Amino acid sequence: MFFYVFESSKWIQTEKIYPHDIALILNPEKKEIYHWIGPKSLLKIRNEADDYISQMTDKFPQFKFVVLDKKISKEIQSELDAAFDKSFESIHADSKSHSKADCRSQSKADRWYYQLKSFR
Repeated sequence: MFFYVFESSKWIQTEKIYPHDIALILNPEKKEIYHWIGPKSLLKIRNEADDYISQMTDKFPQFKFVVLDKKISKEIQSELDAAFDKSFESIHADSKSHSKADCRSQSKADRWYYQLKSFR
């Protein structure tokens, strides 16, 4: 399966998803695309992503689009659990100097630094 997050009006492939993300999970074998909405995602971003998803359903009729809600299969839940990373939210909860999008551009060393800094 492949994960894509909606960021800056485009879909970016990723290995991690965060609570503020809106993600599409592509399962090419089953020809399904799952739409995941992070619990901390913003309504404005959700609406913008929904517009793009509507366009995609027209462009890719061979794929079934599935919104993930309370009923999630074990297979998909396992993939979500493996990709889900909430460390960024706790690292930057008190920081005003970083935006949520910064987590993807930070190096691993930077994330460790901010994580260690948050324990002081």
